[in-house]
Amino acid sequence: MSKPVKKKPNFNKRAKEYMDSLDYMTEIVEHYNAFSGRKNDFCGFVDAICLNPDADKNKILGLQITGKSNISSRYNKITKGIIKDAVTHEDEYNPVPAKAKTWLRSGAGIWIIGFDSASKTGKLREVYLDDDGGFAFQDSDIAD
Repeated sequence: MSKPVKKKPNFNKRAKEYMDSLDYMTEIVEHYNAFSGRKNDFCGFVDAICLNPDADKNKILGLQITGKSNISSRYNKITKGIIKDAVTHEDEYNPVPAKAKTWLRSGAGIWIIGFDSASKTGKLREVYLDDDGGFAFQDSDIAD
């Protein structure tokens, strides 16, 4: 008898509720590709697009939604293009950093939002371009 497959937690609902509380209209844009058996993000890093025309900054946000413990690996995926191959676990290159820089230069923001499965806490990492055009970030905590 085979072991039951442990289902990965889906934090999309919690992220949408959090963004709703900040008056953002949020649409999940990540989709499942049945042919590859994998989820695909918009531009390789956006799970949800959030809009708030009344926000002081970041009227348009691209959210990368993950578990709290995976925020650093998602930051590396976005800023360094490093991802682990699902089969070999080797680092492989992807073009995400160039797309992320284009996204940021267009005036949109990038937030990596991570939640803890057991508690109602989370962490938010705002990704931006520094004065030299390199990636930088600011972390803050989320309490439900």
